[in-house]
Amino acid sequence: MYAAEDICSAIERLAEEQPDKPAYISRGGGSRSYAGLVRRARFVARELKLLGLCGRGAAVMGDVSYSGLCAVLGCLMASMPVIVADASLSREELADVLDEYGAGALFYSRRFSEKALAAAGRLPGLLPVPEFDELADDDCPPEAAPSPDDPAFVLFTQHEKKAALLTHKNICRSLRSLAGALDIGSYTFLCPQAWGGAFDLVVGLLLPLSAGCALIERGDRRSSARAVAESGATALTCTPERLVSLEKALKIRSVKTLGKPKTLLYDLVGRALGRLSPVAGRHSYRRIRALLGDSLKLIICGGAFVDADCVRRFASWGYDVYNCYFLTECGAAALSPASGEAPAPLLKAETAPVSGDYGEIMLTPDEPVRYFGADAAEGVFATGDVGRLAEDGSLEICGRRKTMLLSGSGAPIFPEQLAAGLCRSRYISRASVSGRFDTGTSGIFVSAVITPDAKAVASALGSKYSDNRLRLFIGRELERMAPQLPHRIDEFRIAEKKS
Repeated sequence: MYAAEDICSAIERLAEEQPDKPAYISRGGGSRSYAGLVRRARFVARELKLLGLCGRGAAVMGDVSYSGLCAVLGCLMASMPVIVADASLSREELADVLDEYGAGALFYSRRFSEKALAAAGRLPGLLPVPEFDELADDDCPPEAAPSPDDPAFVLFTQHEKKAALLTHKNICRSLRSLAGALDIGSYTFLCPQAWGGAFDLVVGLLLPLSAGCALIERGDRRSSARAVAESGATALTCTPERLVSLEKALKIRSVKTLGKPKTLLYDLVGRALGRLSPVAGRHSYRRIRALLGDSLKLIICGGAFVDADCVRRFASWGYDVYNCYFLTECGAAALSPASGEAPAPLLKAETAPVSGDYGEIMLTPDEPVRYFGADAAEGVFATGDVGRLAEDGSLEICGRRKTMLLSGSGAPIFPEQLAAGLCRSRYISRASVSGRFDTGTSGIFVSAVITPDAKAVASALGSKYSDNRLRLFIGRELERMAPQLPHRIDEFRIAEKKS
């Protein structure tokens, strides 16, 4: 990758030097070149400027497509902030978010046409733009790239109205740091499914493009395992939740393909051989790897809390796995390989004591942290993540400070770790954990809200399915998993079904 100070200039340089190099590969096998990608992005930038929308935000929502990718790059070329809009918002909530952040355009995939048009109907000044893959590439003159010092670059609006600004300067620094620590120029990356968080946008899309990689279209709403196997991608980026989901899917498919006895046998043999020789252990897992196809080599997982056992499992299967500690406000803070090699600290980190050797992670970003509508926060940034910082610079993130519980002995209990442990069950698709101090026992009373995997539970219960049997079934599953969890679950309830 070029050590470029600007994202757009790096991609434009690639288009000039290697115009026919594939930048985007469709599920049908057709490819779009870097030259075509840049021409289409310049067309978007020109049209936005002609419409007088520069200076306002441009929202993107729905499934990632070539059209949407051109739109995002065009917005960057026009120095417009990109607002990542959560597609799960209602029409009214979406309109409120777009209005609050002053969006001038909304780029959306066809699956969300009704919601996008309804939101635009409430905001007369908002231009709705559907996917436009039928539009021919337009060879437009180059537009000025945004300044790396421009603070209003990406707005992250997924979960809360206090939107964090991931600045252009911090994004460029993250890309340079990651490219320096990873040799990814020869990889092809599977596209994220939808326009999600800052990690998907920066590491899942901008990092591969600025490094000269090809992105492979994910296609229809396939499962992660099936999408990877059918795409032929050699690299995958995913959040911690999606990595756990992928691990679970592989185990389920292994049981269906090989049968439970063989799956357990291969797992035991693989673990035993892995202790003697990592190469021999990986070879024994070749049947598991075949479920993801024969092409995948690299996995970059990013977020805050990551299930370390899940990361190690993929590494034992023979994949090069990197855990990227990524924060919306600061970008990539650290990169740790699952192989145990020395980590690459990307930002200066320290800890503020919380309990014992656990502390809150404090970072010093290149650019002051900003929130929409608020002044920049200078100096050290308190992340809210609790973990341990080793002498070699590696970070172990255990959970969030605001959700952390303290047992009677003062030992920390992290609900995130408990929830990740529960989700290893094939019968549990989601779990949230909370706790309170129990005056009767002078200890912590831990409760969980369980969202069952409807398909897996229905298959297990068959015609005997009922709400009471479901609760008994999940209760037995929690008892079975108790020895593997870092703390007991005292009480649980089944999440209410969405209407």
